Amino acid sequence: NGEGFRLVNPRNSGDICGAQLLLPKPVELQMGNEILPVTPDIVFTTNNTNSDILLNALKRTHEITFPFRNNKGKSLSWPGVLVVNVVHPEEHLHLFVDESYELTVTREMAIINAKTVLGALHALNTFSQLVKYDYHTQLYSLGCAPILIRDKPRFAWRGLLIDSSRH
Repeated sequence: NGEGFRLVNPRNSGDICGAQLLLPKPVELQMGNEILPVTPDIVFTTNNTNSDILLNALKRTHEITFPFRNNKGKSLSWPGVLVVNVVHPEEHLHLFVDESYELTVTREMAIINAKTVLGALHALNTFSQLVKYDYHTQLYSLGCAPILIRDKPRFAWRGLLIDSSRH
């Protein structure tokens, strides 16, 4: 446990800063108690500009996370940078590909570390769920900072459909 963090078991936690609203539930979740204001001007950047999948995901996640451009807020304590680091950007989807990631949000920045682009895609989805918009104040915020999330898919396969009506 790092200083300023509290360990939360997302599988049986109460409504702590909306932690139970993260879908799917992360394997590990550590949250603080600071609220960081965020503007739509946040910069999404990556160490791998050769992956069209990742570049398109960054653009798409930014549009989904910040649908309202009339945000009046100023980033007073948070510089507004999300850095995505991918170790093996050329890795393609197969049964046992590593889709794990680590998402860290501090006062300085947000960092996603993933072994593959697929892990980075999961992390971007989680990040988009952490940013909240207040319709009354028209401000975006990132609550419960600092945040540390480690996650990976629970199963190696995506799903199985049993169509009982056709048997």
